[in-house]
Amino acid sequence: MRNYDKGVIITPIKRSSKMKKSIWVIVLIISGLLPFSCSKEGNPVQYEKEIAPPPKEITPSPKKEWTFLLYDDADFANAYDPLADFSKLVSSNANINYLVLQDGNGTKASYYQIGEQHVPIFLRNLDEVNMGESNTLENYLNFAKKYFPAERYIVAFYDHGGGWMGTCWDITTSQDENLTPAEMNDALTNAGGVDLVLFTAPCNMGSIESAYQLRKSSKYYIGSEDVSCFSFWTGMLDKFDAFLKNNIKITSNDLAREIITLHDQNKKANGIAGPLITMSAINTSKLSNLVASFNNITKYYSENIEKFKSMPHKNIKKYLTNDPSDFCDFLSLLKSLKENETESIIKNQLTETINLFNDCIVAECHGDSTLGSHGLNIYYPVKKYSSETYYSPYGIGLDFKSDCSWEKLISNSLNKSQLSSPDERLKNILKHNGYKLN
Repeated sequence: MRNYDKGVIITPIKRSSKMKKSIWVIVLIISGLLPFSCSKEGNPVQYEKEIAPPPKEITPSPKKEWTFLLYDDADFANAYDPLADFSKLVSSNANINYLVLQDGNGTKASYYQIGEQHVPIFLRNLDEVNMGESNTLENYLNFAKKYFPAERYIVAFYDHGGGWMGTCWDITTSQDENLTPAEMNDALTNAGGVDLVLFTAPCNMGSIESAYQLRKSSKYYIGSEDVSCFSFWTGMLDKFDAFLKNNIKITSNDLAREIITLHDQNKKANGIAGPLITMSAINTSKLSNLVASFNNITKYYSENIEKFKSMPHKNIKKYLTNDPSDFCDFLSLLKSLKENETESIIKNQLTETINLFNDCIVAECHGDSTLGSHGLNIYYPVKKYSSETYYSPYGIGLDFKSDCSWEKLISNSLNKSQLSSPDERLKNILKHNGYKLN
């Protein structure tokens, strides 16, 4: 099986420093019908030039306007080498630093700078690291801020994604470790925060739960509600680089908007994948008011559970994860509730929540196959999981879980049949992709 982010990913329960378990949880990331990869298929792109030798010592560069950090977790079966493409598309100059932390499958992790002539400059060997540990991300951010200081910082993630579950599963280091939203937030906060977070491949990361978690550590949040792939970004990163170099003092808000514009313009260049694109930029400072308003709605329906259960949800946009989907478009959910609500006070509350949602969205784009997408998904399972598994175990420390009653509402309203063990077909897929099953 080639490396599709269409495939079934089964990951074990999240282990933190306080919680070490070996129970496997099925995470069905993307439907088996999608004909493209979130990473990239085929042989790795070959470097046109040799990687430049490392400097004898690293001295801090003069402070620039921007430092862009690619957190490149290519440490999974059949992954390719994104550094090759990335170095062809962007280059550092007097105003911008481009850095890469790449951990490849079977190779040692290293820091690189992309030089002015698109040459990857080796900076530091890290040996083997766990890309699913918050300390790895925090150390990278601290390294960048010490040696490549800037007025503003962008951090981009490469790997698989699972919305509220997070991203960056590092299967060669620890089979059950990934970066949860809580861990991403801890790393970003401890390192002083960043201006923009980009998910340059991970699927489903245009997530209300994940974006809400990073509301204090990143000013803008950019990701896909649905499937994603690195080709969506390789087709526009060179244009992004040229635009930023010509508009170096642009506001972070306008840069976030431009990123979505470039994705929208690049849809046709992605071939059969183009119609499947969704991408949105979120102003994270607006999310607290949105979640607080939505919480009033969830409390109401938790107290009127039969009313919620009886509402038709056929107009809610679902995403191409497992069947039935565990993710839906957040605004579609709100609009469906409003269309079927009879109580004026709740309809008014829903109108307020919808307005607050629209206020959060800086810009969004979607293809012809993703009509009904508006910028953020929300976790909305309809069966298979017991109530104990909603927002668990990857939801440890998830603010949305503690600040909103949505989990209680879906737990009380949906079929709470027990999680079944993976069948032999799924086990075989996983074994082929390098996962070890108990």
